[in-house]
Amino acid sequence: MKRKIWILAAVFILIFAGCSANRGEVQEEIETYSKAVEHNAENDANYVLETIIEQELTDNQYPPSNKEELLEEELEIKEDDMYPPTPLALTNPQVRWLVEPKWDFNTVDSFIGGMSWAIAFGYVDNIRTTVYGYINNLGEIVIPFENPIGEMGTSAASPPGRFSEGLVVMQPRNDMNWGITNTGVRGVFNTEGDLILSLEEYWWVSDFSGGTIRVWGDTEGDIDIEGNFVFKIPPEFDSVGRFHNGIAIAYKDGLAGFIDIDSNIVIPFQFDAVATFSERLAAVAIDNKMGFINEYGDLIIPLDFDVYFDGYWGDPILPRFRDGLVRVMQGENWDEQKWGFINTQGEIIVPLIYDWVTEFWQERAIVHCREIWGTGLIDIEGNIIVPIEEGMFMSWWISEGLVSISNNRGEYGFIDLDGNVVIPLIYWSVQPFSQGFAAVSHGSGWDNQKWGFIDVGGNVIVPIEFDEVRSFSEGLAWVRQGRWWGIIEIVKEQSND
Repeated sequence: MKRKIWILAAVFILIFAGCSANRGEVQEEIETYSKAVEHNAENDANYVLETIIEQELTDNQYPPSNKEELLEEELEIKEDDMYPPTPLALTNPQVRWLVEPKWDFNTVDSFIGGMSWAIAFGYVDNIRTTVYGYINNLGEIVIPFENPIGEMGTSAASPPGRFSEGLVVMQPRNDMNWGITNTGVRGVFNTEGDLILSLEEYWWVSDFSGGTIRVWGDTEGDIDIEGNFVFKIPPEFDSVGRFHNGIAIAYKDGLAGFIDIDSNIVIPFQFDAVATFSERLAAVAIDNKMGFINEYGDLIIPLDFDVYFDGYWGDPILPRFRDGLVRVMQGENWDEQKWGFINTQGEIIVPLIYDWVTEFWQERAIVHCREIWGTGLIDIEGNIIVPIEEGMFMSWWISEGLVSISNNRGEYGFIDLDGNVVIPLIYWSVQPFSQGFAAVSHGSGWDNQKWGFIDVGGNVIVPIEFDEVRSFSEGLAWVRQGRWWGIIEIVKEQSND
C-alpha cells in the first residue's frame, strides 16, 4: 500500500511539474521491465513498472480523459498477480500443460489451422495501444505483436484474420483516437511468420475466400496468392460479393442478381436481396416477401413468406437449406411472426406455429414459444422430442449430440437428443462441447466465475478454477489464470503397434 501511495504522489508531482522524457527511453524501459518479469526479478520489475507509469502520464501518450482511469488500472495490479503464477495442477491424464500461464494477453482465439491469434497491449510508434500476433500449436509466437488492432469496441477493431491453407492476411487496424495511422504490416504470411505477399498498395484487404483476397485500392477486386487480379469489380456495379462455385451476388441500381467471374449476368438484377445458393436453391426477396429460385433464376418456391430483418442494422436475413429443409417465417410484426420448415419442393414439413426456430443440427431443431416463454426440441418430421416448458431454455446450438439447457434459476446442464438429462443443471454457465469436452463455470456472477472442463459423462477433466477459457480446438484450449494465459492440450492415446 505504501508503495502505491508513493507512486501516486510521484506521478502527480511529475504531471504538475510538466516533466517529459524521450520516448525511445520509454521503450527501452518497457523491454527492461519485460526481461525483469521474465527472470522474476521483483525489485527491478517494480522499479521499472513505476518508471513506466510515471512516463506514460507525463509524456502525453494517453488521451487526457483516460489518464486517471489508466493510472488506476495500472496500480490495481495485485502483488501476487505481478508475475506468472504457479500453474494449477492438471491431475487427469487426458490433459496436460503445453504452455504454462505466462502471457499477459487481453484476449485470444481458438486454434484454427494450427494457429491462434492473440491481442495484447503494446507500443506502436511509442504509443500504447492494442496489437495482435499469432501463436502456433507448439506454443511459439511466430508472428510478433506489432500490428495495431484499432480502438477496441469499434468496427476498426474487427478480429484478426484466421489461417486458411497455411496462410493468413494481416493488416493494421488504425487507431485514430490514439494517433496511430497506417502503422503495421499489410500482407500475407505463412505459418513460419514469413511475409510472402505484400499488400501495402491497398488501403484495405479481406481474408481468404476461395483462394483469393478481396482488395480495395486504385483497383478493387480479387487477387490470387501471387498478387495477380483474377477479377476486377466493374464500375457499373454497386457492389459485388465473393465468388462461390463460379458466381457472385452483385447489385446494380439497387437491385440484386448474380454474375460470373467474367462479369456476365447469370441471373438478372431483379431482386431486393438474394442469398447464396444451397442445395441448388437461393432465397430471394421482393417487397419484403421471400421465395426461392433455382440456378437458372426460375422461381421454384413462390414468394409466400415474409423476410426476417436484422434487429440492429435492419438488413434482410435470408436462410439457406440444410439437409433438405429451410426455416421460413410468416408475419410482418415481431409479435405476429410464426416459424416452421419447408423442403426443397416448398412443402411445409414443420407447421409455422413457433415464435422462433433454429436450423436443424443432427436432425434436431430448438423451438421457442413466447406465450409459455420456454423452448423445446423437435425432429426433422416436426415430432416433439422435448415439450416446451415454461422457464426452461435451451441454447441455440447442438454439439456432439448434446444440448445445453437452463432453468429460471439460471442453472445450466445438458440433455441428449432424446431429451434425457445427462449432465445435471448445476453450473452457472456452459459452452458447447468440442472434442469431447465442454467449458463450464461456477460462481455467483460474471465477475466471480471460475471455469474448467467436463467430459460428456459430466466428469471434471480440467479443474473449475480458471478465470477464463476457450473451447478445445485442434486438441488445444487457452486458459487464463489471473491475468496470465496458458495452453492446455489433450493427451493423445499411445498406439500399441
